[in-house]
Amino acid sequence: MTPDNVLLIRHAEKPDEHLHETGIDGNGRDDPYLLSRRGWWRAQGLASCPSWNPKS
Repeated sequence: MTPDNVLLIRHAEKPDEHLHETGIDGNGRDDPYLLSRRGWWRAQGLASCPSWNPKS
C-alpha cells in the first residue's frame, strides 16, 4: 500500500546561535533552551490550521 498524499510540516525552531538569537518562553521571557520568536509564531500558526483529513 502506498500513500496517496504526503504532508510535510515545518514546525517551530530553536534560536540560531550564529544570529545571536535567544529563546523565549510562552510569556516572552528569555530562555536559551526554548523556541525562537519565529519558532513560536510558526508553532502558533500550525496550531491554528484547520484539521486535515486525507480521507475526506
